[in-house]
Amino acid sequence: MKTIIYIITCILMATTSFAQSKKVIIQQKTAELDSLTQVYNNEKVTHQNEIKNLDSTLQKLMSKARHTQNRLDLENSKRLNLSDEIKFKQSEIKNLKSKIKKLEDELKPEIPEKLCFSLTTNTLEEVIEIHFSPKGNIIRVQGTIMGEINDEENGYYTSYYSDFQGEMNGDILNVNVMTEIEGYEEEDKEEWDISKDLSTLSRFNGDKKYKNTSDNCK
Repeated sequence: MKTIIYIITCILMATTSFAQSKKVIIQQKTAELDSLTQVYNNEKVTHQNEIKNLDSTLQKLMSKARHTQNRLDLENSKRLNLSDEIKFKQSEIKNLKSKIKKLEDELKPEIPEKLCFSLTTNTLEEVIEIHFSPKGNIIRVQGTIMGEINDEENGYYTSYYSDFQGEMNGDILNVNVMTEIEGYEEEDKEEWDISKDLSTLSRFNGDKKYKNTSDNCK
């Protein structure tokens, strides 16, 4: 009987010891699990903070992007408005130029069939007679130049005669001049300027200036 009781007691003690050992192991595992859970929670909080920071940075970048886009849209709108204004001003300038040209054409005297210009100095008398022949948009010109040189101081006298023909473009006459003087002939290309009011004519870049004497034309 005592032996049985001893055996049962030993079994109970062994069982109690095993249970206590398991309890310790469970407590250790629980402690490890709690530690891992704490680490996980800490990392989770850290990641959540990082996500919040990234989200905040993203929101700031998006805000800057919207601001930049709005500024670009505003500048583009201003540029378009300026372009429209420039086109409008160019149109106004074009219309103004057209009006000015029209007024100039209206104020510009009509080209008669014939004009005469004279030049008189101490030693020279010269008369230019010009005939105008409109041909569509082109005005053809032809005529004569008669000149006399009377240099008493040097005892020199001569006369010459020229024929010319060409075209008139605006206030410019481009002519070919054939001159006969003392038995010699020479041909030159010249550009003459006639004033808008037809009162003067210039040759040789203004070195010779003639007055309109059409009233005395024969």
